[in-house]
Order: sequence, then structure tokens, then C-alpha cells
Amino acid sequence: MYLFCESNRLYLRPVTLKDSNFIYNIKSNELIKNFSIVNSFDDISNHTEIQDIKNTIKNNNEIYLILTLKEDNSSIGFIRSKFLNKKRNIVNLEFALNNGKRNGYMKEALNIFIEKLFSIGVERIEISILDNNKIAYSLLTFLNFKLEGTKRKAYYTSSKCHDVLILSLLKQE
Repeated sequence: MYLFCESNRLYLRPVTLKDSNFIYNIKSNELIKNFSIVNSFDDISNHTEIQDIKNTIKNNNEIYLILTLKEDNSSIGFIRSKFLNKKRNIVNLEFALNNGKRNGYMKEALNIFIEKLFSIGVERIEISILDNNKIAYSLLTFLNFKLEGTKRKAYYTSSKCHDVLILSLLKQE
């Protein structure tokens, strides 16, 4: 699904095939892998990212955006949401930033992205994160996501076994 968002400092533009190497570099970063529960991080290569982007463009059942700084047009992260039902009112969210990029960029990006999702009819946004991802948990709760539950010892990283936290945000919240 085509979607474009803009904030004071960022463009959130649709992913293209040219972004495959950038996304691969984010997903292959060991620090990010140890804090992420994204299934697509398991078997990553530049080739698999190209295939994933092609499928995203062809299937039209998700929104995949690249966070781009307005000041220099550099890509700094991504946000992705997959529709979980035919009515297209429930989405699963995933996001990541380039290592070292903070400055409130993801908060800014998620604020406008969430607003856009609700404006196109989404009623529920859900996300699963690892229990050790304190930064994501803090950001999500700041954005009014509610903790719905914990899947105990449900995900293994290279370093240990983790609980998975399930959070959601409803349109009326």
C-alpha cells in the first residue's frame, strides 16, 4: 500500500528496491538483532531483502516506509505494518533505527505514522517486543500503547532466552 508521511524533520517514504542494502545493514546489526523479535531478521541477506521488498510492493497488504532525514535525505530507519485481517483495521507494527540514531526521530516518525494509520481506518495497532528492549518499551508506553501480556521465555537470541511483551494501541485511546 502506498503511503507517504512528513513531519518537521522527517519524510516517511515508501520502500524501494534501492533500500535493500540499507535495510540489510540495519537487520544484520548484532545489537539490533539482540533487541528485536522481528521474524524477518532470522534469515537475512541482501537477496532476501530484495525479495521481501518485491513481495511487499506486489502484495499490497502492508505499509513499509523508510525514515529519511529532510536535512540531508539520508535514510535512518524503517517502520513497517502488516494488515492482520481482511477488513484491514488491525496491523502488526515493527520498526528499527540505524545504530546510534536517536534524537527523538522514532518518536516523531511513529506519532505521524500512527495518526495516518488511524485516519485510513485502522482501529488496532499491535507489536511484540523483547523484555530487554527498554528503549522500545519506554517509547511505546509514552505513545499510549498498553501492555496486554507476556509470553514467557518465548524467543531466543544469540545471547539468551527472553520473554516477549505484547503491546497494543486502540484508535479510541
